[in-house]
Amino acid sequence: MPSWSFLSPRNLAKGKSYRIGAQWPDKLFSGMETQQYPNKGQLTSGRQATISVKDPGWLGLLRQYGRSIIVDLEKTCKIEWISLKFLLNIDAGILVPSVVFFYVSLDGTRWTKIGSAHDSAKWYEKEPQIYEFKLERVAYARFVRAQFVAKVYAFVNDFIVYGSSVLRQTRQFEEEMLSQIMGDNYLVDLQDTRIEPIQVRRVSEKYREIISSGYLIADNGKSSAIRNLALIYTGAHDLQNTWTVDDFLPMVTYMTVDREIAGWLFDGALFVPYGKMPTSAAAWSSWVVDLFTPSTQLFALEEAVGRAKEVMHDPEHKVRCVITIPSTISEPSDFGSIEPRGRSFVFDHEAIGHEEAFKNKRDAIRWLMQMVLHRWGEAMFAHLQLTGFYWQPEFLNEKDPYDIHLIQSIALDIHAKDLMFYWIPFYGAPGIPDAGNLGFDCVMLQPGVSFHGDIDSKARFEACVAQAKYYHMGIELELHWDILNRQEPKKAQIALEKYEEYLQAGILYGFSTNVMKAYYLGSKSFLQCFTSDEERANLVYEDTVRFINGSYSMDDQHQSQQ
Repeated sequence: MPSWSFLSPRNLAKGKSYRIGAQWPDKLFSGMETQQYPNKGQLTSGRQATISVKDPGWLGLLRQYGRSIIVDLEKTCKIEWISLKFLLNIDAGILVPSVVFFYVSLDGTRWTKIGSAHDSAKWYEKEPQIYEFKLERVAYARFVRAQFVAKVYAFVNDFIVYGSSVLRQTRQFEEEMLSQIMGDNYLVDLQDTRIEPIQVRRVSEKYREIISSGYLIADNGKSSAIRNLALIYTGAHDLQNTWTVDDFLPMVTYMTVDREIAGWLFDGALFVPYGKMPTSAAAWSSWVVDLFTPSTQLFALEEAVGRAKEVMHDPEHKVRCVITIPSTISEPSDFGSIEPRGRSFVFDHEAIGHEEAFKNKRDAIRWLMQMVLHRWGEAMFAHLQLTGFYWQPEFLNEKDPYDIHLIQSIALDIHAKDLMFYWIPFYGAPGIPDAGNLGFDCVMLQPGVSFHGDIDSKARFEACVAQAKYYHMGIELELHWDILNRQEPKKAQIALEKYEEYLQAGILYGFSTNVMKAYYLGSKSFLQCFTSDEERANLVYEDTVRFINGSYSMDDQHQSQQ
């Protein structure tokens, strides 16, 4: 039996030093949090911050997914309970984590998990509040670690480790320990997840083996076989968003300047509503009707692929199609009826509660999917294959406690149809580490390099590549619409250079080949690069062709900017 001697219990962490870590460190985010909410030792000052976001007692931690706080008690102590406080202010984007995990260590290297504290309160309430995550557990340690996921901003304060100093210790405890670190001191614990995985997955064992490590690889045997997925914007009923056979031919095939077909190009098409489509039954129905309008959109794509197959004598080729599930984040009080004489659906959680709003959103999405599947069956496309549905919101909506359940419910519906679930979140979006547990099959990360001039492109690509490999995802390439800006040639040149950085990154980091990629092409900007009389725009088309067919090189990137 161990022999211990103790001093009187107190807050052992008060005045002690601590270290903050991140699972996926990012210079841009860490710089912002350091500038706005500098670390001045407030976590162990012993002073509890007020409910005000301006109180300097709060330490703001911005994104970077998993965050860790390690307190050095300076000597081995008997710990009786641990707590950490968080601020909730939804309007300011300050959310509380779903769970905080606690670990202890005698040497600061080998860690033992002693438990977790879950937030059982209604953290989505509008009024600002302070929440305490507390764990009562006796343990003996010098170092104490708290880990949690920062949803957007996490405001933390008042890290308390209550217990007694140990005067004499005769032996150490032998317990299972963790020691693998990622990022800048985030402890890897594969058993810790805040999102319970859905119980039924459609993905085959073969597909599981393919994505077991590294990038999301295109499976040549199943509906995940898309390597190059072009985003196609439709629904605004103008020339920019109405696609014809002549529009699709330079997209699905590589065409010469004489409009001669020379090879296949994009093998997948993701149909997305243009702009902010109203969240209403009428708007959703109209968009689906537009998708299946004869001679345009899907029917135009069908004819374009059919023509190309005859030219290239490739009867087996099909273009795989993905259809968007429109966003339900906007919560109208009257979505409208989804049946000729059905009831009107309400998404507004303030009017009917979160659970009822979730059910209505789920039923509306099921209705949309049924419309798509019914019309697809009637169309009897010979040259297209429906491979799945795309989740339009580019982030997990942390402000909606039922968003997780909504995504997982729809994932089950999609898998039951033997289809795939697609997602293209922005860099740093909530939900990326949990994408598999949410039910997504094919996820591609947005680097955002073309749209944010203040970021370090190299660092951003390296971060996206690291995350894509770790979470088994693909990458999105992004073309800024300024590529066609004749009034401001400098902006057009920047757009070209930024796009070339994506192609260069594909070569450097190995996602140019059999890795699933999505392409944001600014509605018809890519098509207009093909038809343009400007060399700069033509380079976008020609370099993309070389990138997809495997002949692009680092030299191409330099030549195109001369």
